[in-house]
Amino acid sequence: MTSGFDKENFTYDAIKDKYTCPLSYELPFKWKGKQDGKEYKRSTCEAFEICGQKESCTSAKGGRSVTRLSDEEVIEQIAGNTRKQSKIYKQRGHIVEHPFGTIKRHWGYTYFLTRGLASVGTETNLICSPIISRE
Repeated sequence: MTSGFDKENFTYDAIKDKYTCPLSYELPFKWKGKQDGKEYKRSTCEAFEICGQKESCTSAKGGRSVTRLSDEEVIEQIAGNTRKQSKIYKQRGHIVEHPFGTIKRHWGYTYFLTRGLASVGTETNLICSPIISRE
C-alpha cells in the first residue's frame, strides 16, 4: 500500500541537488554516507511540522528522509530502458530460454543447486559438458 509519500512520488532536481515532496516542500541535502560499499546522499524534510501530513508521510521524529545512491541516475536510466524494451525481453524469454529449459528437463536438472552468477555458470558448464566414460 502506498501513501503518496513514497520515494517515486518525490521529484529530484539534479541542479539544486534537492528532492521535492508531493506537497512541493523541498528536502535539502543533509549528509553523505556509505552502506554495503555504496555511497549515498540523504535529504531530510525541514517542513514536516508545518505541512500537516507528517502522520501519513513518515513516523520518523526528525521528518521524512530520502536517500539517493551516487549512481542512481544510471539505475533510473537502466530501469527506464528496461520498461521501454519489455516486449523484446519477453520475446527473448520465448526464443532463447526455452531450449535451455528443455535441455535441463531432459537431463533431469529441474533447478540449480547453487546461487550466484559464478556458481550457476560453473554448474551449467558441468551440466552441459559431455560425460566421458572410462571403458
